Amino acid sequence: MTGPNTLDKVEVEFKGVKHTYSSQGRPYKLAVSGCSGTFVSGVVPISDKGLVSKDFKEQVKFVLKVITEVAKEIGKSCIKSDDEAKKSILKLTVFVVDLDNNKYQDLNQVFNDFFGGLNYFPARTTIGVASIPIPGALVEIDAVLDI
Repeated sequence: MTGPNTLDKVEVEFKGVKHTYSSQGRPYKLAVSGCSGTFVSGVVPISDKGLVSKDFKEQVKFVLKVITEVAKEIGKSCIKSDDEAKKSILKLTVFVVDLDNNKYQDLNQVFNDFFGGLNYFPARTTIGVASIPIPGALVEIDAVLDI
């Protein structure tokens, strides 16, 4: 048996700007893929250019885009589109700083926009937290992929 496949970074285009999202220098991999699926570490709204936005909804969009790019990279032999990548997402755990009703509604709106056209939504758990260890980050999402 061979070891799992791992991924350290992905390239993401967000709002017309190319970003590199990386786990370089941290004691974990961005994603690990084995016989039982692919597990994506918590993704936060930062890149090689720093915090992508101060806006909560924009941060969520970026993080979902990173997870989609991870799915495309890990599954490049079988995933050919963003829609296929989105449908490979089985479960998301969403950590939101200072979760209140407005942020929960905003989160649901972004999820509806992101997944709604596919008539598919992954399983999801949303947890309110006091902070995330990246200054200015309002959200962190980890994922389980069917790849």
